[in-house]
Amino acid sequence: MKKRTIYIGNTDIAPQIDDIRNGLESLGHTVISGVSKSSKITTSKTDYVFEDMLSPAFTWVIFKPLRKLLQRRYKASNRVFRKVQKSCDTFIFMFNTFKKDASDLKILQDKGKNIIMIFVGSDVRWGAAQNQRNVSIGEEYITYYDCYQNTDEDLKKKLTYLRTSEKYASHILAKNFSM
Repeated sequence: MKKRTIYIGNTDIAPQIDDIRNGLESLGHTVISGVSKSSKITTSKTDYVFEDMLSPAFTWVIFKPLRKLLQRRYKASNRVFRKVQKSCDTFIFMFNTFKKDASDLKILQDKGKNIIMIFVGSDVRWGAAQNQRNVSIGEEYITYYDCYQNTDEDLKKKLTYLRTSEKYASHILAKNFSM
């Protein structure tokens, strides 16, 4: 079996990153991980926590378009993305990718990288549809789903993320969303 360098990120849920890392490292792979948010319930040891990485503010740049360009370029997640796309041949994304619109998936696919998407719940679940399904099969209406954003715009974002993932990912893993 070919040994790979694998990136795992960008959201850790109930330290799944550690579980995946431990399994892959036991097979001899090298693993790099990063998260966009640290959480008190997350105990995974990640290589990068984006919010903890200092980013130059460039407040001294007077020309506003240039300042915004520099701030975006040197944003922590962008710096990590540029680095790991050079060193990793497989990417495992849980909940989100480096870019809000998942445009990084096309970049990675164009470079011949393997992409694995793990959908975990509210990243692709639309609460109103979940409850409609629950009621139709005789399951309980779950008020938890009412806290999801259930607007048409939210649905459009979730569908776009899902379709982009389907288009570029090598594999997609998803939890059975029924309770």
